[in-house]
Amino acid sequence: MKINRIKRAFGTASLFVALLCEHDRVQAQGTILVDTHVPGTVDARFTLPNGTGLGAGWIAQIFGYRPGDKEITPLFPITRFRTDTEADKGYVVPVIVTVPNVLPGEKYTVGMWAYPDKEPRNFFDTVGTGPVVITLGGDGQPPAYLTGLQPLNGFIPEPNPAVLATVGAVLLFLGSAFKLRRGT
Repeated sequence: MKINRIKRAFGTASLFVALLCEHDRVQAQGTILVDTHVPGTVDARFTLPNGTGLGAGWIAQIFGYRPGDKEITPLFPITRFRTDTEADKGYVVPVIVTVPNVLPGEKYTVGMWAYPDKEPRNFFDTVGTGPVVITLGGDGQPPAYLTGLQPLNGFIPEPNPAVLATVGAVLLFLGSAFKLRRGT
């Protein structure tokens, strides 16, 4: 009788441990190291047309989705671009992001967007990379690198729509004034 109680207690304890381990596995989240300069692995520098790397006043964020998903998920935390030296500009300050509801080891598609650090954010000032597929880290494994992320060279941030409208109006006015002066 005492042996039966021990067996039951051991069986109950084993079940509890198994459920606890399964709960932890389900709760595990995939992770990504957001670092655009990992020698030999990632070299994705963001530069302006003159070759200067993005620095002060710019922020970067990773967005991603699982194969088959229809919505892109913003991932946090957001990071900034490095400003230590001219060579560091264009590369982000490394951070680790957690991918909600996606397990470590799963494939995940990501891209990085950069935009000026100002409110309100203007979509026309936003630039981004093409998507890359990575295998998430986490649950005892190192975070995934952004392997395959390409540099973004020479983009030109779009001007504010109000500025475009003003320039257009001035050009239209000057064109009309020139036509009137020529008599056509």
